[in-house]
Amino acid sequence: MQNFFLFLADRAFHYDTVVKPMRHERLVISDRGFLSGIAYACANHSDVDGSFLLQMNRLALQENYPEKLVLFLTNESLIQERLSSKEHDAIEERGVSYLLRIQDIMRRIVKTLPIQVLEVDAAQEIETIYRQIEDFLND
Repeated sequence: MQNFFLFLADRAFHYDTVVKPMRHERLVISDRGFLSGIAYACANHSDVDGSFLLQMNRLALQENYPEKLVLFLTNESLIQERLSSKEHDAIEERGVSYLLRIQDIMRRIVKTLPIQVLEVDAAQEIETIYRQIEDFLND
């Protein structure tokens, strides 16, 4: 759980120094996703309540969630294909079923949030994904 609080501190710092100063002037795209942080914490600490994790993130973000969120969805074969061509980090070492579990947790969490979400099939061509995201952001 200590790591979770370090991630919260980083998230708060990132929000204060990068997102907050620019959010009214520009489109801010960030991969410092609170959603994945909550999903990993839920997966790794079954005794921790998901609503508590959301509350802590709301505090770190000063009650400012992103307006839009892009969630890339994958499947077992695509994960195996992509992992076969690279060296694995500590999270990837946990295996395909773990990564799919994280994805499922993220999908459940995002449904409870007041955020517009675009779910993208990560197996699509890059150009197709690009157009979907561009349309979503410009909508």
